Parts: sequence; C-alpha cells; structure tokens
Amino acid sequence: MHELVQPILDEAERDDNVVGILIKGSRSMGVADEESDWDVVVVLLQGEPSQKKDGRLELITTTLERVRAVSSWELPALAHSRVLLDKTGELAEAVEAAGHLTRKELAELYDGYLNDFSRSLKSWRRGRELGARIMCGRSLWWLGDFLIALEGKRAPYTEYWGGRLGELEPLILEVARTADPRRQQELQAAVEQIATTHGFRDVYDAWDGDIDRVMGFRFE
Repeated sequence: MHELVQPILDEAERDDNVVGILIKGSRSMGVADEESDWDVVVVLLQGEPSQKKDGRLELITTTLERVRAVSSWELPALAHSRVLLDKTGELAEAVEAAGHLTRKELAELYDGYLNDFSRSLKSWRRGRELGARIMCGRSLWWLGDFLIALEGKRAPYTEYWGGRLGELEPLILEVARTADPRRQQELQAAVEQIATTHGFRDVYDAWDGDIDRVMGFRFE
C-alpha cells in the first residue's frame, strides 16, 4: 500500500470505532496519473464528518450511516470506490448497494436519452443550432449511464467513461464532437437494438411513434 495510506490503515486497524476504509476517484478506478490525489475515506461507527487535504492526500471521515444514505450525485463515486478495510462486511454491502439500479431507474435513463435525442433533431430541423447541440450533449449523458448500467453496475462519473461504452464508443464520441443529426439517428438505431435485446422495448413503444417520426427526418 502507498506510504500515504498505510499509516491510516494501521491506525484504523487498532481503532474499534472504525468500520473500514475505502478509496475513491481515479485511484480506485485504476486510471490514476501523476496529478492524481489519494481520496481516502475513513468510515466510523460514530463521529462527526470531516474533510482535510494535506498535499496529495485528501482524508474524509464519515460514518457508516452516512455512507448508506449518500445523495444521488455521490452514488457513482461510492459504487466505484475500492474497499481497503472492512471489519464487519457492512461497508462492502453499502458499496455494492450504491452500484445497483432498478429496472425503473434504467428505463428512466433510456427514456431520458430518447427525449433529448428527439428534441435535438427537432431543433436541428427548425434551424435552432444551439438548442440542438445542447440537447445532443445531454442525450449522451443519459445514454452513457444507461449503456454502462446495462452491464450490471451504475456508471461512474463521465470522466471515467472511456473504454466502457463498448462497440458504440467511437460513434458516441463522434456524435459528442459534432452533434450531427444523421449520426445521431444512426446511433439511436443501434441503441434501439441494444435496449430491445435487454427488455426495454416498452420504453421505446411508449413514445407512440414520435421517435419513429424523428428518425424519418432527412438532413442535408
């Protein structure tokens, strides 16, 4: 273990109030570089939360209760954290729970993608370029979360999506760069097949032909 983290682990082993320790961010994701910090979370049974930074070490103290009740925006970080110490097994359970999405949540992600895809193409058709590009970008946020979660675990933050989007990643990157409506249509057709295969055809059909209509738009 790294020299910044080992003393924290050693002390935690001796402290009966410590449930466990995890690391978050690029260090836990295996994509750290020379500028990456060590984000270390010490989880207590009882105590007041705190946070302090010392050089490349950011030390966060929290409680198991707070870990179990993190806000939605923190779930990707928790779901992809790495447990270094877990005295009771409860910390690993909390991390696993953070990574789980229900079918309803997955359906909402897919529906969000279809909504913004549709709005982007309608904006392009009306000559509203700014809105079209913004809606395209937002559609990809929904889409990435959906595609990654189909593999069984909540998506990490977008900065860690590279290499996780499968065979569609090159096309997604092109759409992100250009917002080209024709390429958006090509992407949606591929996503439709994937979503249908995974049992989400009902989400598409609930649009009652509207997605089919925008797929029929022709752009020069």
